[in-house]
Amino acid sequence: MNETLSNYPKKPQESLLELQFQESELEKIFEDENFSSEKLIALLEKQYPGVYKQDTDVWEGYTLKQHTLMVMEQFEKYFSDKTLPANINKDNFRLILALHDIGKPEAIAKEGKHFQHKYTQQYIQKLFGELKIDKKHTDLALALTSEDPIGKYIANKANAIDTKTAIENMAIEAGISTEDFFELLCIYYKSDAGSYTENAEGLRSLDDLFEFDEENRKLDFSSRVQNKIDQLGF
Repeated sequence: MNETLSNYPKKPQESLLELQFQESELEKIFEDENFSSEKLIALLEKQYPGVYKQDTDVWEGYTLKQHTLMVMEQFEKYFSDKTLPANINKDNFRLILALHDIGKPEAIAKEGKHFQHKYTQQYIQKLFGELKIDKKHTDLALALTSEDPIGKYIANKANAIDTKTAIENMAIEAGISTEDFFELLCIYYKSDAGSYTENAEGLRSLDDLFEFDEENRKLDFSSRVQNKIDQLGF
């Protein structure tokens, strides 16, 4: 059995939402040695019809589906061959990336995109609960999608002290050591922000933040950004 999912018996009153796909369908996608981001998003589109077609309110004009697939493919290209810190299951991390902006369209429609984290966490809480994904991976998903400390810091919207404190608090929320959580957060950020680049077959935007080495499957911060990251002291 794939550790991402468990066939616990479900009582009707415990159900957080009604799944629009079979758990076996999700297992099949994850068990395929040639993992397909497109197949995972297609499955989630059954659960959230119309949502992935929505605009994400970025100047590049990407829909949620376009952006999410670009994020997922950056992870596949640069990180899927590596063991994740803290024994994090790779398929669960893929699911986190697939859902990382799922609440953004609803936030834009109701309160504004600055509330996207709140809405995304609600979606994740419900789906992870219905899939009986364990607390460790649920807590990680909620922590990673709670805010964007690295992005704010790189954009000079937060100083090093406040950023370090924010990341330490997120690690506590995730129940993971600060060192491991920071590494996971960097992978998450590089996959996400690294999608706004020509390397991800998108428009040039955040390209100067990164150095891409496709041959060796390495996605690093540029020297300028890495120097700034080093100041956090992790």
